[in-house]
Amino acid sequence: MDESEQQRICSRCSESKPIKSFTRVGDKGNPARRKTVCQQCRHRRSRELREAAGLPVYRSLPSERPESLTCESCQRTLPASSFAQGRRRCYGCRSRGKKPRRIRPEIRAEFLRDLRRTVVEAYGGRCACCGDANIEFLCIDHKGNWGHSDEKNSRGGKGLYLRLKRLNYPKDRYRLLCHNCNFSIGIYGYCPHHPEERCETARSISMRSKGVAT
Repeated sequence: MDESEQQRICSRCSESKPIKSFTRVGDKGNPARRKTVCQQCRHRRSRELREAAGLPVYRSLPSERPESLTCESCQRTLPASSFAQGRRRCYGCRSRGKKPRRIRPEIRAEFLRDLRRTVVEAYGGRCACCGDANIEFLCIDHKGNWGHSDEKNSRGGKGLYLRLKRLNYPKDRYRLLCHNCNFSIGIYGYCPHHPEERCETARSISMRSKGVAT
């Protein structure tokens, strides 16, 4: 006999119901390995216990569910099996809503440009050494050449800009330089524009932090 034609009597309501109304607890092909109480009686008993304990009841009984429902998102009328218990959106709309939201590359690039422009303007909009105001040539400099340790935390670029914005653009340890001045100070310890202002090179600071004699 086909499983869809098999019947079983519920031990609680004593009604004869299709075998699929009893939850399977064993092998797929063994109808005897099913619960003796039908799903409707089990759900009804669960609701009674929750109501007696003062707990909220979220699910409706299977017999109380309509044969079809209208999805709030796509406005389609679908069978009740296309909806989870207590949900007003069909499985298809819910799965589409769970997909990760991907930001288009042009939107991400525009966000980074605006973020960089905001940081550059907050630090004066020009190189603190030579006065160059071309935004393409400007970058953030760590006063004292300690950027090698800061990059481990912010990873440079967007991470550094976001952290500076969160810290309200501190001026005591950061400043705005062009790439030429920043490179010269990091490699030689001074910039030709102001040779009297010297500091330790970035390489010697990095080697000392690793315990290597220079």
